Amino acid sequence: IMTEVFKSRAIAVGSPTVLNDVLSSVNGWLTFLKSLKFKNKKAAAFGCYGWTGESVKILQESLADAGFDVVDAELRVNWNPTQEDLDQAQAVAEALLVQD
Repeated sequence: IMTEVFKSRAIAVGSPTVLNDVLSSVNGWLTFLKSLKFKNKKAAAFGCYGWTGESVKILQESLADAGFDVVDAELRVNWNPTQEDLDQAQAVAEALLVQD
C-alpha cells in the first residue's frame, strides 16, 4: 500500500467506526503514515457506522497530521449506503480530482 501512496497524488482512506474509533489495523497504518509527513498530496476519508460514526473525523485528523490536504467532502454512511450516499461518494471522488 505504501508504494502506491508514494506514487499517487491523492488517496481515499476508509474505516468503519468500531468502539468509537477506526479499525485497529487502519490505526496502525495511520501511525506509520503520519511518521512520513507527506507533502502536495490530497486525501479524503470515508466510513460507515452503526451508532456514532467517529471514524471519518479521526481519519481526517490523522491524514492532516500526516501532511495531506484533506478535502472537505466526506462520506459517512449509517449501516448500508443509500443512493444519496453513493452520489456523495461521487462528490468525494470529484473533490480529490480537482487540480489546485
